[in-house]
Amino acid sequence: MKFIVLTLAVLVICSCGEDPGESAAAGRVVADTPFYLMPCDSIGIEIGDSCYVFGDIRARCVFPDGTIGVLDRSITTVKFYSPEGEYIREFSPEGSGPGEFLGLDRLGCDEYGNIMLASFYDRKLAWFDPEFSLIEEVIFTSGNRGGPMRVYPVPDTGFVVLTSIFQLPDSAGCEVALFRGSGEPETIYRSRLALYDQYGNYQIATGMIFITDHLGRVYIANRSTDTFNIICYSPEGDTLYCIDKPYEPVRRSQEEIDNALEGARQNWIDGTGSAEGFNWEPPEYHPSIRSMMVDGIGRLWVRGGGIDALYHVFSETGEYLHDCALVMPDWQGVDDWAVHIGPYGIIASTRNPELYPVVYMLEEVTEVDPQAE
Repeated sequence: MKFIVLTLAVLVICSCGEDPGESAAAGRVVADTPFYLMPCDSIGIEIGDSCYVFGDIRARCVFPDGTIGVLDRSITTVKFYSPEGEYIREFSPEGSGPGEFLGLDRLGCDEYGNIMLASFYDRKLAWFDPEFSLIEEVIFTSGNRGGPMRVYPVPDTGFVVLTSIFQLPDSAGCEVALFRGSGEPETIYRSRLALYDQYGNYQIATGMIFITDHLGRVYIANRSTDTFNIICYSPEGDTLYCIDKPYEPVRRSQEEIDNALEGARQNWIDGTGSAEGFNWEPPEYHPSIRSMMVDGIGRLWVRGGGIDALYHVFSETGEYLHDCALVMPDWQGVDDWAVHIGPYGIIASTRNPELYPVVYMLEEVTEVDPQAE
């Protein structure tokens, strides 16, 4: 019964209108920002060849050879494209057997081009080789652990995963841990617990944002609205260094609060059949850290609080380097972009499947092309 309630709670929390690992609103040029992320090419058409038409882009990834993988949740398929945007092939592991999924949420890769896939509702993680043969599968069967809410790869076909956890008699929370070969954690990096409540408020109180790098290090920040603090852990769970930055809390607009509340309410109705029992209040302030990603030279990209598209960039040892603003085309009328900054490239896509899904290849530049705005 607890897992059923957990699933409903996750439906509510996930309706807040932001993906803590990727979402970024398109921004305008800031005069004192020395660097910008801008599109240099794109993949996707509105009507035509189905190889280039996307339904619901849930995840995106650049592989070591420059190949671009796009996870289309609407057809449980990963489509692969050349660095120039030409269609290559696709992988559709739909089903209920080993290495198969009823739905897909996450996509990643390792330095050898192996493919990582994950599903919250299937409670399953899997690695495949470049020819789509199953290497390893991890299924969460314990009722004291929810499905993978966020997953990132580490060397030797491991997964670092954020899940909800329950501890008897009445504690619940979130945990970031390494899994490899079984549904039991190999290394626990951070656990946060609070009093259990059926509305999922414990998930807000114990939420975390994290990312891994190609060395297997793990960066974790509590989902805080008033402090900016990141800890870098070794693969074995030892603290390597901390990043602390002054932060001024940013209040959400009333429109953002209203939209989050309505989205959560609708998800509750979809999950339970009625609005009875719904009792959730959206956070009043934005989180101080919305997302973290690591690029190919080990730099940590951190998107701060508020609605801007500004990233704070740190060296691989935690020194602040500079800010970088995201500048995306206006023609689609899109204000919210899902950005993937990884070791092998940077890409972004529209989040709303009703707004002509397109995947953009991005590059870091020091001057903005006015036509791109």
